[in-house]
Amino acid sequence: MIASFVLYRISHLGAFLKIENLNNANCSVLVNQPGPEDLEIDHKSDILYFISYDRWAPAQGRHVRGEIYRLDLKAPQIPPKPLLRDQLEDFHPHGISLYQDDKGNDLLFVINHRKDNRQTIEVFKISIGDRLQHLETIENKLIRWPNDLVVTGPRQFYLTDINRSYGGLGLKIDALFQSGKGRIFYYDGSDFHIVAEDLCFPNGINLSKKGELVYVSETLAGNINVFKRDPASGYLSHLYSHFIRVGLDNITVSKNGELLVAVQPNLIALARHFKDPEVVSPSQVLKIRINKEKCDFEEIYSNSGNQLSGASVAALYKNDLIIGSASEAKILCCKSHGVDIKLNNWKEKGRFATIKSHQIFYVMEGQGPALLLLHAYPTASWGWHRVWPELAKSFKVVAPDLLGSGFSDKPKGGNYSIIYLTDIVEELLNTLNIKEVHVLAHAYGSLVAQELIARFNNSGEEGHFNESDPKIHICSVCFINGGIFPEEAKTTLMQKFLLTPLGAAVAGNFPAPYAMFERNFSSTFGTETRPTPMEMKEFWELLTYNNGHRRVPEVIQYLNERIHKRNRWVTSLQKTRVPLCLINSNSDEFIGEATTKKWQDLLPGSSVIEIASPVGHYPPLEDPDGVIDSYFEYVEKYIK
Repeated sequence: MIASFVLYRISHLGAFLKIENLNNANCSVLVNQPGPEDLEIDHKSDILYFISYDRWAPAQGRHVRGEIYRLDLKAPQIPPKPLLRDQLEDFHPHGISLYQDDKGNDLLFVINHRKDNRQTIEVFKISIGDRLQHLETIENKLIRWPNDLVVTGPRQFYLTDINRSYGGLGLKIDALFQSGKGRIFYYDGSDFHIVAEDLCFPNGINLSKKGELVYVSETLAGNINVFKRDPASGYLSHLYSHFIRVGLDNITVSKNGELLVAVQPNLIALARHFKDPEVVSPSQVLKIRINKEKCDFEEIYSNSGNQLSGASVAALYKNDLIIGSASEAKILCCKSHGVDIKLNNWKEKGRFATIKSHQIFYVMEGQGPALLLLHAYPTASWGWHRVWPELAKSFKVVAPDLLGSGFSDKPKGGNYSIIYLTDIVEELLNTLNIKEVHVLAHAYGSLVAQELIARFNNSGEEGHFNESDPKIHICSVCFINGGIFPEEAKTTLMQKFLLTPLGAAVAGNFPAPYAMFERNFSSTFGTETRPTPMEMKEFWELLTYNNGHRRVPEVIQYLNERIHKRNRWVTSLQKTRVPLCLINSNSDEFIGEATTKKWQDLLPGSSVIEIASPVGHYPPLEDPDGVIDSYFEYVEKYIK
């Protein structure tokens, strides 16, 4: 009985948790300083402030002082600047909070675990010339081990206190029995007040964007607690407690109100890591959305510990993820995969046009030359959302959902041939009064682009399409991971089955469940760039909209069509004078290096750009920065 209980508790602490790497490919070391446990970003000045302390030094018999650093995020190649100078020889920081107001107060509050076991809060003024001036030390003997703080005024703050000796027997008891001895203190400018109790290792603390709520993480219980705050007295009223997972650490609040929480999901491995730095401890970052009693979250970064052990804090700078660790001598910067536009927001951006009696969904935005985006399957036009903002800065971008995809109609027994889809695209462009257009086509959409080129070549004036309206001019075509050479493109076993009469009958009457879709679709991405569970559900929503999952066998007949029309479509590329480009991921197991080589052999005068990052079949989602850089490299060199 006792053994079962202990095993259960160890399991709860993450001992048997398997961590898969997620979004590691675009991460690099931003800073090499020991133990950057917490950080703050001054978004107005693009400055990163972080604390640093070598937590391995005491065990090695070395006395080191901690430091506060300043890094200019506009020039991150310049090493961070230490700010303490000769102030506070006894300085072992743990937790930092930035306070700014319209009265000119620019203050940093830092927890300090002093050598004599005094627990103090050091207050600094950020002076002109990037200097810190130590203003005061605040302390109270009731505070046993403060963990984090959040400032609410020039001399007011909340503080989490685990109320145990760090690493002592009491903390081990708390971990085993999930007992709650932790507290939250409020300092009103003159006195400390206990405003919450009975928390199981309270750790990160922060305010909501409007300041009316306080969020607190419980590392051992795995909860995010939501408190209503009385601004006058500072007292807290508990509203909700949301279980997420054990190992929750510091909390930052994004501009949109979402929480970013660093997580050490395996606390057993973390304890071993703090004894031996050679033992790695997994790291995660979660994005958490709380709406009263509702809460959902998704992983946006995950690593087994080889890239970063013991993540303790994460924050967004513009669209990049910055991650610190209490134990590692580095801060990571993970380049964003663009700006995420949620599926419901994408739908709100769009509109519908009636084309050939079908409702065709499309999104159009931006100023400049027209750019037609032709999507992959089954991601639909939403598959472009991470590159959308950058493209819309330079182009008038049009992204339709092809018939059978996304929010467009998906008629049973409909005509889903590439020929018919191209007819619809032509008519849509005419409806939108677009006379000249560039084309950027991904995977499935590449076949529509090839048919467009074939028609352009056969029109009265090469470089024009839609024979009934030769005023429309095609300016360029760029392909991304396109199966444009069918002999080099691979088809999955599931696709082959769905192309058979039996497969079509089964899928039409008994469509694949979500679990099968998730497994198969996820495998087409790179191992480190796969969609989060929340994103996967949005792709499922796209596929199942208008019973689209029952139409899959009809839609993917394009796999046969590209074989039958191979001569027409490949020859059209060889004959056209329209500028062509291929952006390709050689690590895509379905298209890959064979397509790059075939392009170079058959189209030696056309541009080819290989994406360096190890991504799969969906680069606009997996490496949008790489796609944007590659496309604009092509535009600058060959179009302008």
